[in-house]
Amino acid sequence: MIKNHRGFTLIEVIVVVGIMGVVAGGMSSLLLLQQKGQSGLRFRTEVENMQSEIRQTLGNSLACSATVGPIALAPATTYNLNDVKNVAGGVSILKNTPLNDRAVIISDIKMTDYADTVAPAGAARLTVTYTSPVEVLGPSTLVRTFNLATTKDGLGKLASCNVAATGGGGGGGSGNLWVPAIVNPNNISYLLGDVGIGTSDPFQTVYSAGAYTGLDIQRDGHGATLRLSSSNENTRHTFIEGVATRGTVASPAPILPGDTMLSIKGVGFHGAGFYAARAAFIDMEVDGPTTNNIPARIVMGTATAPAGNAVERMRIDSSGNVGIGTSSPGSKLEVNGSSDLNGSIKLGAYGVSYYGGNGACKILEQAITVTPATYTCDGVPPSVEVVVTCSGTQAMTTPTGSSVYCRASGVGSQVICNTPVANSVSMDWVCSWVFLPSPS
Repeated sequence: MIKNHRGFTLIEVIVVVGIMGVVAGGMSSLLLLQQKGQSGLRFRTEVENMQSEIRQTLGNSLACSATVGPIALAPATTYNLNDVKNVAGGVSILKNTPLNDRAVIISDIKMTDYADTVAPAGAARLTVTYTSPVEVLGPSTLVRTFNLATTKDGLGKLASCNVAATGGGGGGGSGNLWVPAIVNPNNISYLLGDVGIGTSDPFQTVYSAGAYTGLDIQRDGHGATLRLSSSNENTRHTFIEGVATRGTVASPAPILPGDTMLSIKGVGFHGAGFYAARAAFIDMEVDGPTTNNIPARIVMGTATAPAGNAVERMRIDSSGNVGIGTSSPGSKLEVNGSSDLNGSIKLGAYGVSYYGGNGACKILEQAITVTPATYTCDGVPPSVEVVVTCSGTQAMTTPTGSSVYCRASGVGSQVICNTPVANSVSMDWVCSWVFLPSPS
């Protein structure tokens, strides 16, 4: 075996070199991870700083107007803007250009969702896209919004604007930054208490920019299903629970009549975009005074017009009364409007009577005799469990006022009638019927 002069074999030297290579590789990976973490922290910090700077700049009406420009304001229009300008109209923050040695640039600025409030006042949303140019981070982009208050001149063009005092996804600068900026291999993201599944930014929803989502599940090509599973031992259950309070969670105050404790709503894409108003909803609301008690109601609604918000169609109040077409049902079921019933209703406290409907019909131009015969009376159900009562439209001649007896034949729109004494006068006979089916 070949040995060196100091007594180490060649194999031993190779092993030592290999171990040193592994250690060096591990140290390199750790250093890279540390560099990524530092770059990510710097990115988030710079976004926070730029958020604050933009809010401060656009809080001035002159700077905001210079940034947006003298555009013609129109709903459902996207305005691509250039740079953020200062009060004098000069450039404050250049788009697609790093400022000094910042680790973030503004890659896109848009104004969208303009809407008139009380003319000439209006509101719009300013969307700012931040991108990190640092290579070790890979593609890093955050989208943040500001709510704008606008006014327009007599020609419909922007006269002035400024950042609204409230709202706007991240208008405050620090409330919506990634802490930490984690997207794990299962595509689950975390953002200051908001969780995104299938999205890296749960704060910023596609149909309601800037709305707080808490949990945002996005899934293309498949349905997005939320499944809750538990081991049920009679005392353990699976809940979807809405907890509402006035005040704060840490310092709650009593909720008031009309407050919503839980809302389930449907929102859809209508071709031009996602319509943020509710197309359908189920709301659980407070239904009365909340002193040591929470009376509640369930309200359900749908929308008809494409641009309309859903309105109430049905409710169950705190007394258990159901109202359809009315918001104040006074009985166990109150319907305001026409109804069609295809079936029977059980009547009575003892459940012995079933009601299947009632109606009226007419036997035209007949002289009913003592011999039972079949007559046409449109609308009578095809059942023998129908009570039929008929009377003539004029006095009978033999004798005057003789009775007529009718019953259902079992064939639809047919009855069987006869009189005790023959009637020699053809006349119309007006009949009423009640369908009383047996329990099915």
